[in-house]
Amino acid sequence: MNRPSYGGLMLDTMLGRLARWLRILRFDARYYPKGPDEQLVALTLRDSRVLVTKDRLLTLQCPPVAFYLLHCNVVRDQLLEIAPLLKFLEPSRVMGGLCTVCNARLLVAPKREVIGRIPTHVARNMERFWTCPSCGRVYYQASHQRLMRRFLEDLNGFARYLEGD
Repeated sequence: MNRPSYGGLMLDTMLGRLARWLRILRFDARYYPKGPDEQLVALTLRDSRVLVTKDRLLTLQCPPVAFYLLHCNVVRDQLLEIAPLLKFLEPSRVMGGLCTVCNARLLVAPKREVIGRIPTHVARNMERFWTCPSCGRVYYQASHQRLMRRFLEDLNGFARYLEGD
């Protein structure tokens, strides 16, 4: 049986933190911060995305669109709840990953191009940088990544959903 093909996830206004964590995991997670539900559904359909929401009424009103109704409120629990859905999606294999703010694919940037946009101590100690072509943010490997890794490792069983069948 063939699995349906989706262009990623569309997360509604209540799920901004979850969208950021999914992007850290390199999943295409578009965030819809505000606007009419009709526009949210139209964008979801246009881009062949799965709508992720906590709004039960929205799932009852929307036309035939793939959706997942979340029940948990805490991002840690939301990640565990949505993990089975992630098996249907392919994480981005792009070297730098995705911008955690706007979901654009990051581009490798030479150090000389980011000087002046990063702290001095970062310029002294780091050599690899990525930039977002959409919002202009600069990314680099820093100590907060250890904390993020620890957070994800503490999600017992989360990695098993990301592995093949």
